[in-house]
Amino acid sequence: MATLHLGPCEVTFDSSTVITCEGGVDVTIADAAADLHTDATGTGACDSVITGANVSVKVNMADYDLDKFAKVFPCATQIGTGDTSRVEIRTAVGTSLLALSKTLLIKKYVNGSVSASKKDWITVPKAFPSGEVA
Repeated sequence: MATLHLGPCEVTFDSSTVITCEGGVDVTIADAAADLHTDATGTGACDSVITGANVSVKVNMADYDLDKFAKVFPCATQIGTGDTSRVEIRTAVGTSLLALSKTLLIKKYVNGSVSASKKDWITVPKAFPSGEVA
């Protein structure tokens, strides 16, 4: 498992929701593997095969409005508009996280501004929010 602390970043969820963050962005990558065994190698593995990987991104939202909040958290629904707008928090039991998945784009800040170079970007094509609010 590896965790990358990217520092200041611009984070975009679903190509339209820009998340202002505080404390930088952390990306953790953990591979899962299965050991392969043969009679000739005894109990030691002769090889390992990657069976999957989990990527988690920690973003501390510093600035949000009701619209962003409702788009980012699966248990939140925005109701109404203007002065009557509100967010209702409900259980998300039974909700498919794959169905909620959107593209997450992380752009590092370089020399005080968002980098225009794709080499400083990380794209997670199917990201879904965990809904953890602290």
